[in-house]
Amino acid sequence: MARPILLDVGMADFAAFGQQGIKSVPSRSTRKRKARAKLAARVRDERFKAGPFWFKMLISEATAGVIMGHGGSTLIGLEKETLAAIKLSPYGSYFANSNLRVLVIAAPSLEALKTVVMKLVCDYILADIAVESVYVCLGSPASMELARGVDASLASDEPVLQHEGETVMEVSVVKHGGDRRLTSLTCASIALAVQNDRSHLANTVRLVYDPLALLPGDIDGLVDAHFCNIVFECSNVLPPALFAWLSKNCHVEIDIQSGENNCRLARIEDMPLDHFSLAGGDQATFPVHYWLSTKYFDSAKDHCVIYYIMGGESPLPESGVAYPFISERLAEANNGLVIESEHRFYGSSVPPKYEESLPYLSVEQSLMDHATILQNTLETVEGAKRCRAVAIGGSYSGFLALAFRLRYPKLVYAAYASSSPGRFYSQEAPYDGGYFSLLTDAADRIRPNCSASVIRAFDDLRNRYGDRVTFEQAKDELSICNPEAFGSEDDVLEELLQMVRIEFSGANMASYPPDSNSSTYKLCTTVEQSGIQGVFKAMAKGDTCLDVTRHLPSPDKNGVYSASCGDWTGCGIGQAGRSWDWQTCTQLVEHISTYGPPSDMFPPRKFSVDRWLNAHCKKSFGSRAFRNFSDSTREHRLNDLWGFDEATLPKITSRVLFATGGTDGWTAGAVTSNLSETIVAIMIPSGAHHSEMKAPSNHDTPDMVAARDQIEAILDLWLGTTDPQEAEEAEAYEVMI
Repeated sequence: MARPILLDVGMADFAAFGQQGIKSVPSRSTRKRKARAKLAARVRDERFKAGPFWFKMLISEATAGVIMGHGGSTLIGLEKETLAAIKLSPYGSYFANSNLRVLVIAAPSLEALKTVVMKLVCDYILADIAVESVYVCLGSPASMELARGVDASLASDEPVLQHEGETVMEVSVVKHGGDRRLTSLTCASIALAVQNDRSHLANTVRLVYDPLALLPGDIDGLVDAHFCNIVFECSNVLPPALFAWLSKNCHVEIDIQSGENNCRLARIEDMPLDHFSLAGGDQATFPVHYWLSTKYFDSAKDHCVIYYIMGGESPLPESGVAYPFISERLAEANNGLVIESEHRFYGSSVPPKYEESLPYLSVEQSLMDHATILQNTLETVEGAKRCRAVAIGGSYSGFLALAFRLRYPKLVYAAYASSSPGRFYSQEAPYDGGYFSLLTDAADRIRPNCSASVIRAFDDLRNRYGDRVTFEQAKDELSICNPEAFGSEDDVLEELLQMVRIEFSGANMASYPPDSNSSTYKLCTTVEQSGIQGVFKAMAKGDTCLDVTRHLPSPDKNGVYSASCGDWTGCGIGQAGRSWDWQTCTQLVEHISTYGPPSDMFPPRKFSVDRWLNAHCKKSFGSRAFRNFSDSTREHRLNDLWGFDEATLPKITSRVLFATGGTDGWTAGAVTSNLSETIVAIMIPSGAHHSEMKAPSNHDTPDMVAARDQIEAILDLWLGTTDPQEAEEAEAYEVMI
């Protein structure tokens, strides 16, 4: 069994910073040249760590290609000219919640820092006339104030992104009168100004010292992931030898803190890429991360519960377990040990060779990851084998919770599936636009006459542009920064309409409580007052135009962006969006259409496996997306294998709780009535998308309060007293393949 490496809750998302620099390609002619190249790379790394002046920016994939040049020659030449060291995150490794790569400059002097920033911005980033902004990273509030002292326009701008105390701001060419050199000078001046705040150069990383789990090599990896000094806060006194090693090799400060650790980030270091391979020899592996919380767990007590929260189509939360209803209320009441796992191919649990590894992104492989993590916890956490485990999830991960119960009943005693779209995946959901019809009804309940305003706004758009919007019209009249990202003018209008559908889908899922403060109410009001263009303006969040690439999955191999992925309610952004597109292409086929009035408030768009999905998936991923099954069988494959349709479930499983929100469009694919005495459904009329799993508040509706009480009572009934025979079985838990 793989040993987890334990890191405390304060750890940053290191993958977002990029762990590799640009290395010279050694010549094949002689060993001497290879040795020189290796030495040069080591010198670069040392120069990068030495600084002492650092500055961080975010750039697009296209800009990264320009800066790299052929074989990295452009970047190497720039480093030689300025004596700076520059690191660029690897291809596909983006700053958190974006599709932008990370570029960090380390300079030996302020003059060198100014020179390299000026050259990078003026000669490379802004060399493309389509690029009108530079994204700079500010590591602290003090740095923010220093930057605003240089560029007054930042004072009125909202941050583009915020992550782990770091703020990303946009330096706009437009706000500098279109003068690209002046914009470059402003960026350089910001870089110089923030050097006066040394706190922006330090990241605090809280570590739990465990002599079996935390090794010097692991710490070195953490240091390499940063561009600056690190302060380690340790919950235990470090042995002198390890303290000396850190001080010598890591360029860090050590701050010994007291206090009990109760939530930590763990990882299975060597999770098999293919759990089911029969091939001999070394198999490819990659790390999979999970939160492990022992805040309310006492191994000395007889009764306990493992709450296993399944990771879904998004990265693991950065600051601990996501659902307070589970991690606080239920765990506190039941001596709970809480695990929240990250799904393979999302967040930082991604194989090194992402694209070529995509065929191993499947529900079956993911469930085996979860089984491995749970089995590892049973073996390594004292007292855990006495606990019954309940699988928990919301949305897609709610379906995974059900599947975990079905496939590994020896490990998983019960399942709690919130807003699970399983009836879409069993192909039972209505094919008549059920999702968007329910969404439309919910919008009218939250904001009366919303649908009438939306229908009118779409009609106005069609009357104005017909079936085609040119790049120029999209820029000048609809305030779209980069419509060229869609590839063709023939696709612009349909892509923009799809982005509006997705925006309403996101608002619908978040609209609890369903009042005038909800996102649906606000979006309906925007359309009523400003039409469809108002939606684009709201999405731009104060920018002069909407950068569509920030709202879409990573581009395809031709660099084309699209909102039209396999999930018509939205796939997400960046690499996570591409992963979800793969899953909805290969296994999780969702028949979701829009038909227009009176069915729903959106322009008609018919979902079709043969005419639409196959063409999209083959264009995006090629024939590999269909290598394991034919086009005509893949949408039924999982249900044919496992039998999770409503007619079959009561015959093969028990102790499954479904919870569904009455305003949630995903109700179209949910189980909404009891299937047996132990397969039960709870409807929450005011609820949205798995909203009952969030923290209780003073704004909760009476039906939400009652639903949480009912969920707790049912789970307590199922997970209560363990008889002696079941206790013996618990001691013999095994992962059955």
